[in-house]
Amino acid sequence: MDRSFDIRVKADREALADHLPFIDHTEFKVSRSEFLCALEDAADFLKKPVWLVYEYGSFRPFNAGQGNLVLGLIDIVLLGMQLSRLSGFRGFEMLMSGFFNPPQFEDTVFEVKVAHFCSILPAITDLQFSPEYVIRGHTKRPEFEVVTERGRICVECKRPHLFAQKAMRSLHGTASLFKTGMTECQWPSDLRLEVEIIGALRGNVSEFVGIILREAIKRGPHFDPLVVGPFSSYVVRRTGPFRLPSAPWHTDTMVVGNVATRLFNPEFTSLRVANYSLDSKFEKSTGLRVSEALKQLPESEKCMIFMGGVPLRIADPVCRKRFGDPAYDHILGFGIFRDEETTIISRETDQSLINAVFGRGV
Repeated sequence: MDRSFDIRVKADREALADHLPFIDHTEFKVSRSEFLCALEDAADFLKKPVWLVYEYGSFRPFNAGQGNLVLGLIDIVLLGMQLSRLSGFRGFEMLMSGFFNPPQFEDTVFEVKVAHFCSILPAITDLQFSPEYVIRGHTKRPEFEVVTERGRICVECKRPHLFAQKAMRSLHGTASLFKTGMTECQWPSDLRLEVEIIGALRGNVSEFVGIILREAIKRGPHFDPLVVGPFSSYVVRRTGPFRLPSAPWHTDTMVVGNVATRLFNPEFTSLRVANYSLDSKFEKSTGLRVSEALKQLPESEKCMIFMGGVPLRIADPVCRKRFGDPAYDHILGFGIFRDEETTIISRETDQSLINAVFGRGV
């Protein structure tokens, strides 16, 4: 949408609601009144920040600690609805304090999602944010605790550690360097460059990229890899299959044309940049975050740890390994939280309680 809407202003909220149910190609399956209430609640709970202006499909970027964060309209609508429901629980002001500390903003959004998920479960009858426990002289403040028909459960929420997020940004940044270089050197349209990151990105990465592109054009398609600095590269014809297999962490640049295609189609891909080592970084990050969560939970209570932004294939073995450590005896399970689905990982001995409170686990 090519005009701005200041969500802090009632008239602008009304004007934006006039475009329902589709706004910038997104369908909002809520009534006009629910939409307006959600926007008003989000603005009020967040204390009307200056970035709460919607234009060109998103809200204005704002500082969130290590970088700027950009939220979409649906993010704010959902946040407004979730905060409205959670505002009735004790300690809500402690939850909200996280939004006003930039480095904690995204973590607080995740905490809100998990708390809202728990608050609507039939077996949970009450919820309190930041309850205080003093155990052997140490104060523990879990994110929140829930009261259930089967007793009290303390909950801690964690997202991937910063260096794992940096690794993903680094992958995309490296791909951008190659894309820019390919444009500048007029990369042949019939060739594809496939790059694997095989080492730490030290030294002048841009210089490595330039050397690779010049040498790749000179050599043309070849079977042996071209190794320069932390990169191992192949030049292949676009009509041929990929030399580098699809990786959990990779980025492809598709050729724009008038022919319908699909993802991972080599014929329409001019660049693939892959890093096959990022799983190990995320495993380490996940393990560190689990350890941090454990320190915030009282040993005297039944507890849960919810993880966000972690693929199940990584979280599952990391979490199951903890069940063999006596330090985790009071941890009922780990919730791997995604917007569309929440998977609970638990011991067989705790499965009955997990099923009764959270639904079916694994």
